[in-house]
Amino acid sequence: MREEIARLSRKYATIRTMLADIFNSNYQCYGYRRLHAMLRYEGLRLSEKVVRRLMVKEQLVVNWNHRRHYSPYCGEIGPAPDNFIARDFKAEQPNQKWLKTEPPRKSWRLNSLRKR
Repeated sequence: MREEIARLSRKYATIRTMLADIFNSNYQCYGYRRLHAMLRYEGLRLSEKVVRRLMVKEQLVVNWNHRRHYSPYCGEIGPAPDNFIARDFKAEQPNQKWLKTEPPRKSWRLNSLRKR
């Protein structure tokens, strides 16, 4: 059993170094499918299972963020604003009465950062 493991480690020694070089040169973002494609591009034909096994042995793990899914929830709804204009929309001069129909929207990114 040990002889077989030693034989396989010698057999894939150059491929292991190539895998590690490709993985680290691409910011540790390539998974087994991309690594397999890059090896094929280099001219090496291996099965994806071998690439996956070598990645486990070399401890090449992709670190990726779990992004939050969009949620429209922005907190509790506040009380209604006071009725200052009292449905009297006539003004003697321009720019005397301004009515804003919507509250200012906060960006989704800021809200998602605050909830963390």
